[in-house]
Amino acid sequence: VTKIVALALGQIYDANKQRCRQHALVLALKQFIAKHNATDLDKVQCFAQDPQYEPVDKQVLAERGITVVNDPRGILEIDETSVVVTFSAAIPVWALIADMARPAIIV
Repeated sequence: VTKIVALALGQIYDANKQRCRQHALVLALKQFIAKHNATDLDKVQCFAQDPQYEPVDKQVLAERGITVVNDPRGILEIDETSVVVTFSAAIPVWALIADMARPAIIV
């Protein structure tokens, strides 16, 4: 596993606890993968896609090594080396993932 793709986690600037926890999980997974692979944190690719992200969300995520991408790039980043993180997406994420790729892990 070398990559994390987070889909539809929602805005974080409004300090919604659930959304903040979801993004914190992505950061924790990134640290775990780097440690497990005995590599630098910046070697673990991390992408987030959500149409609701505001500029402040994008800035905060970028400062933490998460690249915000637009639709459909998030889905297109998924491959067999990916961990996919998604909760309550408004789009049929599971169907898209099943049709396009076989990620290593789906959370």
